Amino acid sequence: MSRCSGSLPRFCLTALLLSGGALCADPTASDTTAIRYTEAQAAAGRLIYQAQCANCHGLALRGGESAPALLGRTFLDA
Repeated sequence: MSRCSGSLPRFCLTALLLSGGALCADPTASDTTAIRYTEAQAAAGRLIYQAQCANCHGLALRGGESAPALLGRTFLDA
């Protein structure tokens, strides 16, 4: 069973957003808008992501065998 089953995907997405989810945007896309978070929010989200999500989605958000990437156009269009 994947760690991101049930309500965990929502948790992973929340952690990603708190950790600076705007970094997932394609830097070449013209429609990206910066999202601002406090340093405390970013630090908290980073810790949660590293503990709960990075094993599957990777520290660089590029995904792996058991979970998709959390960056790029495909992710943003989902």
